[in-house]
Amino acid sequence: MNKEIKSIGYINTLSNCYVDEDEVTKKISLLYEEKIHLLKPNKKTIYEIMEYIKTKYTIIENHTTDLDKVSLTIENIGPGRELYELQIQEIKSLKAQLPILANTLLGKKETLIKVDFEVGTDLISVTGSQKLADIICILRGLDELDLNNKYVVVHYLELIDKYGDIVK
Repeated sequence: MNKEIKSIGYINTLSNCYVDEDEVTKKISLLYEEKIHLLKPNKKTIYEIMEYIKTKYTIIENHTTDLDKVSLTIENIGPGRELYELQIQEIKSLKAQLPILANTLLGKKETLIKVDFEVGTDLISVTGSQKLADIICILRGLDELDLNNKYVVVHYLELIDKYGDIVK
């Protein structure tokens, strides 16, 4: 029985990268079924996440004229320094692979690491640090709706495997 294989992207060498989507979906489904019974709703509020950031990092807090929006800028001192150092390593790696694109997109200096909170919509966004975004995703947890989505659950489990010891 032949399966159609669909192109879903390119790798750095610009050759086609083919993935059997059915196989990927099967692996996700198997992992979900294996682990879902271990998980319970544990979603934290936006205020709990804000408090974690304020206690873990030295921050500059900004409120917009709209009281529902708070922006926390992580300073490049103490625990925040690790995030900025990681950012610099990621920029160097990208510049080595794609120098023209990296210089155009990133310039020659670091980006401020910011966490923006929209209380009214319960939205949290992170700029400048994928690691911090991932840690916040773990801290935030999952609700009933999330637990019914195998892709969200598997992503959450992957992040716990990667950063779980940091978040404890």
